[in-house]
Amino acid sequence: MRTPPTRTRSLGLGASIVVALSLAACTTATPDATGTGSTGSLSSGTALSTAGTSSATGDGCTNQPVAGPDADAVATIVDDAVAADGLQAVLYRVTRGDEVIAAGSVGESLPDEPAAAAMHFRGGNVAFAYLGTLLLLMAESGEVSLDDPISRWLPDLDVPDADAVTLEMLTNNTSGYPDYVRSEAFQTTYLDNPFVGFTP
Repeated sequence: MRTPPTRTRSLGLGASIVVALSLAACTTATPDATGTGSTGSLSSGTALSTAGTSSATGDGCTNQPVAGPDADAVATIVDDAVAADGLQAVLYRVTRGDEVIAAGSVGESLPDEPAAAAMHFRGGNVAFAYLGTLLLLMAESGEVSLDDPISRWLPDLDVPDADAVTLEMLTNNTSGYPDYVRSEAFQTTYLDNPFVGFTP
């Protein structure tokens, strides 16, 4: 049975907010209350811009502010989290379908280096919590099956056993695929220069 549209929209917005805040907490420290370096102001120095997936700027996006009551509500959530948890920097994005509801950055990534929409970061295993939730919602609504091989949805993906590894295996972290951070080549490059840029 399909999930009613109103429930889907509500869960989608809520899950997106949780996702954004979970991913965005870069480090802990006292944030700059003025939002130094922000590209715009929504509340408490929270800067807004359109957003991509692993950064606050995606393909075809601009730095135009996102406005509206939902954006204000998200900004309040972000500001409250910054104040309550002493977050140094936050990158966030909330979408409903293809529509960007709210997105932006606040605080400093490094001393005297304002957080910016174009910055990228590694989400790590925190992603399993929200991606697993979204996958289960899609399975519940009949959009996908947990037994689907990844080749069904990514037929051009060039990885071993794409016809055997299922969506359930991916979300259970039992696919057998290694994490690139354990690669000797990656570790050597990163340790030589922790600030080296990588192409997403």
